Amino acid sequence: FVDAATLPADELRGLDRPQPLAAYTGDRAARTAAEPTLAADEDLRTQCEAQAEKAKAAQGWIKSRFESCQKRPYDLVLRNKQGTQSIGRLWFDMWTLGFAYDGSRRVDYSTSIENIRVQTVGTEDATKWRVGQHFRSTINASSSDPDPKLTTPQTTSRDELLGAWDSTPLWTLTYTSPDKGALYNSGNQQRVYATVVMDVTADSPNATSYTEVDAYRSGVRFDYAGPVAGKYKGTVFTEARVELSM
Repeated sequence: FVDAATLPADELRGLDRPQPLAAYTGDRAARTAAEPTLAADEDLRTQCEAQAEKAKAAQGWIKSRFESCQKRPYDLVLRNKQGTQSIGRLWFDMWTLGFAYDGSRRVDYSTSIENIRVQTVGTEDATKWRVGQHFRSTINASSSDPDPKLTTPQTTSRDELLGAWDSTPLWTLTYTSPDKGALYNSGNQQRVYATVVMDVTADSPNATSYTEVDAYRSGVRFDYAGPVAGKYKGTVFTEARVELSM
């Protein structure tokens, strides 16, 4: 797999007829787009669409300290393992919505692979292609308060065939930081600065694997700062632009 944008136009000739995966497999019941599960998701998606340039960056579009969104279009060409022939093309959209909370030391990520389209050459079979999302996280201990901890989801990777993504595009991850109670009067605001990162992979039995490191990156801060923080504790996206409207 290689990014189509890196190939000259003549190598893409003939690979310009994307077909929805459901049509390719003949499965009329397959779903080709994720249905948002919450009204907040739907609203954020709509706003994210209007911020297309910012939304496709690694950090996505950060609407506020409590909402962020990435919509990333992918266009990959499959080369055989010898690198001598293009044997297919894969298009899909990757969505990642982030929700942090005032009043809770928690952040949720709702992520999906959607709008899958394919084209194959010869005997290549797109039903054997796989796409993966792999999350990892780190803590910036030097910026955090003493004994910083992050509780990660039980499942942090999803690597499946295109058909599985097409039928169930959406999955969610929740990260939390332990709450030790109110310690702000003693100077401990329980700040934990963390970074959540996702790598994207694509595979086929007949093609060289594709990996994009840091395809998505999100910086968050958990704290328990007391009355100055409104609801005493919470979580925010650290790269948000904070504004005061007058």
